[in-house]
Amino acid sequence: MARAWDDLVATARRTVSDGLVVGTSGNVSVRVGDTVLVTPTGVPYERLTPADVVGVGLDGRQVLGSLVPTSELPMHLAVYRTTDARAVVHTHAVHATAVSTLVPELPLIHYMAGALGGPVRVAPYATYGTPQLAENMRRALEDRTACLLQNHGTIAYGATLPQAYDRTAQLEWMCRVWLTASSIPGLTPTLLTEEQVAEAGSACGGTGSRGGSAGAGIAPRGRRGPGRAAPRTPPAHAGSVAGYPARHGKQHLRTRQGASPRAVLRLAGGGLRKETESVRTVKATAAAVTVAIAAGAAGVAAGRFASDAALKAPPGRPLPTEPRLTVHSTAAGQITLTRALASQRPGTYGISGDGSHAVVGPVLAAAPHSADTVVRRLERVTHGTLEPGDKVWLTPNVHIGNPSSALGLEHADVDIPGELGPCPPGSYPASATPG
Repeated sequence: MARAWDDLVATARRTVSDGLVVGTSGNVSVRVGDTVLVTPTGVPYERLTPADVVGVGLDGRQVLGSLVPTSELPMHLAVYRTTDARAVVHTHAVHATAVSTLVPELPLIHYMAGALGGPVRVAPYATYGTPQLAENMRRALEDRTACLLQNHGTIAYGATLPQAYDRTAQLEWMCRVWLTASSIPGLTPTLLTEEQVAEAGSACGGTGSRGGSAGAGIAPRGRRGPGRAAPRTPPAHAGSVAGYPARHGKQHLRTRQGASPRAVLRLAGGGLRKETESVRTVKATAAAVTVAIAAGAAGVAAGRFASDAALKAPPGRPLPTEPRLTVHSTAAGQITLTRALASQRPGTYGISGDGSHAVVGPVLAAAPHSADTVVRRLERVTHGTLEPGDKVWLTPNVHIGNPSSALGLEHADVDIPGELGPCPPGSYPASATPG
């Protein structure tokens, strides 16, 4: 128990030092038999000691400690009740949170999605700490070991604390890769198919299962020497914590018969393990590199959207940075396009091609589609035809022509003189007409 709490606190501190959370946001838990040790609410992780242990039963009733458990306890308990997870890590990682606001699932930008069970879903938003958020998360985690929480963050679980943390870090990294690749003007990142990701997942043994395994460990990095067997993840079973045999906890508890859990932890722990200065230096360097990369990606993205707003394209033509999309298929009231940030924008748009124009509505998330496509509602085809393979682009020009031909409205073209010549198109009050 004491060792489990030490490892939990060390993992919580790591989420801060690695930039996955800020302050006391995020939380970590680990299961010991039918007891869940969990970080308390509102307490900076660097101030936690062995005496601050917080434990609850699977029914949510507090059985250890006096500090209040994290407000996200319903999510943690939902994971433990529906899987055989032994550890859960929840963060507010920057890139993952950003992605959660853009798409219903993380595009398959890298095969490491296979280590999480497949395409990472985004659980619909609900207020933090509520049963509704826990239920949304549970659904998003079906057959997965991690998911994104819309406008919130990430949650991942595993058979050990290191495994749960590694899955969290891998998810944040994949989100950063996708955001960076998507920010390059005029280009759309290539995506993998679900079959390719599934093959990679089988190779690394990283699939998850609702109500089943917490997932096999991701294959260790580096080469194994000749004749050396691959490391095996210790089995997690009742009375064990994240792969630690139950006997460790019993030895600690026998230190003082009848002692309170807090006293036992104080005697057994003697303080949390300290990180060496070299580890701190490496982490600080890694954090600095991450900040530099994130700043560069943010600058590119900001430049792209600023140019979209500043540059004016000729009528009926795309903006200079607007990617061309491929029409994959059309059906009654539906059109399938290449998956990209542009094709996933909410709202109603015109789509223009060479000799064609149509109007598309919102994304139909429930419609069947492959990993690299998006299905939108096809409102109408104004003129021309849309065939598979056609190159099109989204445009705000939902109507084309003039008010008479497009909407049947009477109109007249009027030139309004100004000090520098004819005024640009716009709306001018009659009492304040220029010139």
